[in-house]
Amino acid sequence: MYTKKEIDDIDASERAINRGYVKFNKSNYADSWNFYVQNPDRILEMLTGKKWTVRKEYDVNYQPKSNEYVVEFWTINGTSGHFAMERYGFNSLQNSNICKNGKIGSLRILSVVE
Repeated sequence: MYTKKEIDDIDASERAINRGYVKFNKSNYADSWNFYVQNPDRILEMLTGKKWTVRKEYDVNYQPKSNEYVVEFWTINGTSGHFAMERYGFNSLQNSNICKNGKIGSLRILSVVE
């Protein structure tokens, strides 16, 4: 578990990469798979100390339950894309081609295991 009260994003990123939760090719910084999140549930567990589930939802109009968080997968061609949390006001690439000309292709539904 990440034990600091405030999360240092660089430290947390390095931990996630070193544990294999996030893909990063240290011998090729231009690798297009760098920063691909392989285990989002394990990252959330590392940061919160709680177990999480992550599932894919294809109904882009899905209404989450009170204990669920939604991450949108924005895409133009159905495969390459960008993840955002627009409903919570976070989209780091809001002015990108994918967000301007693409659409939400699917959702990731995150919830704490009770």
